[in-house]
Amino acid sequence: MQRARVSYPSILLMALLVGIITGLVVLLFYLLTISLIWSRVLPAAFVPGAIFVLPAAGLFFGGLILTYLAKSDTAYPTDAVLQAYHEPAKEIDLTISPWKVLSSALVVGLGGSAGIAAPMIYAGGSIGQLLYNMFKFDPRDRESFQIILMSGVAAGFAAAFKAPFTGTLLALELPFRRTLDAKPAIPALISALTAYAIMVSVVGKTPFFQVAKMGGFTLADVVGALFVGILCGLGSRLYILLYQAARSSFSSSRVRLYLKTLLGGVATGFIAFFGLLLTGAPFVLGAGFEAVRAAVDLTYNPFVFLLLVFLKGSATVATIASGAFGGSIGPLVVMGSSTGAAWGGLVPLGAREMMPVVGIAGFLSGGYNVPLAAAVLAVETSGAPSALIPALATALVARIVSGPESIMSHQSRQ
Repeated sequence: MQRARVSYPSILLMALLVGIITGLVVLLFYLLTISLIWSRVLPAAFVPGAIFVLPAAGLFFGGLILTYLAKSDTAYPTDAVLQAYHEPAKEIDLTISPWKVLSSALVVGLGGSAGIAAPMIYAGGSIGQLLYNMFKFDPRDRESFQIILMSGVAAGFAAAFKAPFTGTLLALELPFRRTLDAKPAIPALISALTAYAIMVSVVGKTPFFQVAKMGGFTLADVVGALFVGILCGLGSRLYILLYQAARSSFSSSRVRLYLKTLLGGVATGFIAFFGLLLTGAPFVLGAGFEAVRAAVDLTYNPFVFLLLVFLKGSATVATIASGAFGGSIGPLVVMGSSTGAAWGGLVPLGAREMMPVVGIAGFLSGGYNVPLAAAVLAVETSGAPSALIPALATALVARIVSGPESIMSHQSRQ
């Protein structure tokens, strides 16, 4: 019997269900990873020797889960979703999705330099695919499948960052490097708003990186933002090259995955130790929200922020390229905000308090080729709407300077 094709009202209803389920999953993941595990790991990192042990343990046990429960050496969350989007024969393996998400909880919660957004993008995409298959719609209807898949992406990101409009734009920009796929727009917005509502009903709607109230932007702010975009574009280009080289090196090794991730965890710990000496806080570890808050609050001098960019980038390469199931989005936000804070402290061009906010958009735009989503993320996570135009300037320049490459190997070059 031929399966039914999907009507548009059915797509909208399914998008609502995707948003509800994904919102609940992200909420549980956040409470487990950030509120329960990370909240205890953060003070424990000051115990002598713990900063070396914690990320190594997280990556080691996360690698064990991937090796023996997920039974998969493929551990790059956003790429898995994009592969399902572009290749009909490469849908997400739903039998191992829960194990991969659990692995990421250990990696991030115990201090691996990785974010929660990419694993939640993966979780949302998995939920979208699961519902599509459960309703027994025609698998040949690729357009409807892609819409539901990307609605899950929007929901996962929106809940993870409390940023529904960013999640919606990300669903449109993420599949391609040079163009947009507008088809998921309305379903993705429904999913994103639903997941966001569930998340903030429990954790509150205060932006993650709330800044003091800003006035309107000036021409100097826009010019300063353009220079921040240049720096972020160059930095993200270097990060992509280092990540690709490290990933290729780890992938070519015949060592078991959990040993690779253990090595990545050990390297992350040593890098984090230098970060602790530099800042007096374990900013290099974990998703990096504390580091972004330090940047938008201009806590340190500019040279400290420049070094933090290097340390966070190096630790993230060590964590993720080793095969650990985590994402680069959070670390890229850390590196971008730190770059903006350094510029704001060194060069009197643009309001000093605005530069870290626009910097949030820079590395993400350059690394993921998502300038619109990156700019809106800067606004939604800071609560500073006046930063939108300068953030767009930063994101656009960073996207151009960073070149055609991407962190994601399955992002289409179109």
